[in-house]
Amino acid sequence: MIPLFLDMDGVLCTARSALAFGRGHWKHLDPVACRLLGRLFKKEPNLRVVLSSTWRTHFDRHAMDHIICNGGIDSIPWHDDWRTKDLNTRLSSYVPRGKEIAEWLERNGKPEKYLIIDDDNDMLEEQKPFFVRTHELDGISTQNYIDACKILKAEP
Repeated sequence: MIPLFLDMDGVLCTARSALAFGRGHWKHLDPVACRLLGRLFKKEPNLRVVLSSTWRTHFDRHAMDHIICNGGIDSIPWHDDWRTKDLNTRLSSYVPRGKEIAEWLERNGKPEKYLIIDDDNDMLEEQKPFFVRTHELDGISTQNYIDACKILKAEP
């Protein structure tokens, strides 16, 4: 299994979809970004989604499945340990997403191969070779899809 650490805002939920369908409603995930993610699942059937988005604290796995499938993806191949831990607390300073991913990797046997798709750049240095940065306006682009395929060593 290959973990895919998936953010939502700026990846599947974009400014483009908000403008086209109405601001900020989860029912309107970006259809282009969703289709590209769906193609990635077909290219690499061993991918398993780990939600690294802040959405992991607001929705359970069943709700996330419904939300993403409404965006145009047939089914979500969730990892059994389907979300990273929220290491941020009101009493501590900000914990970068890369540290939350590192904690998940440590807890799950440090897989040699993984993929991170996010619009923020707060990953750890050792995670950069596995990281695809999207743009918040458009989410997953054609170039992001090609970059993810390169990381996974799959033909685009």
